[in-house]
Amino acid sequence: MDSLEMFKQIANVAQLMKQAQAMQGRVHEIKAQLENLRVTGTSTDGMVEVDAAGDQRIVAVRIRPEALIAGAAALEQQVAFATNEALDRAKLAAAELMQSATGDLSGLGDLFPQLGSPR
Repeated sequence: MDSLEMFKQIANVAQLMKQAQAMQGRVHEIKAQLENLRVTGTSTDGMVEVDAAGDQRIVAVRIRPEALIAGAAALEQQVAFATNEALDRAKLAAAELMQSATGDLSGLGDLFPQLGSPR
């Protein structure tokens, strides 16, 4: 390998490092957006609503008083349904945000397995 080729490779590595630093900054921005993103899942009867953040955290649960009349088992099912719907919506919103942020860099979302993938 001659000196010119070696300098070209060093320049390529330097460019890759610069791109990696820029992407790291973008990842921090996306993480903040995911933390602030809110979606809602609703039970089939509308008595329970669950809010999830884009980073897959449950941030609020609202249960109408009338939901208590149906009993604990029914309420548990409705909470589970609304929670799963909220998390599915959060995963989808996160995937869409990642897609819009990464553009043509397909597969980049695979680097963030904690975001999951929509069902």
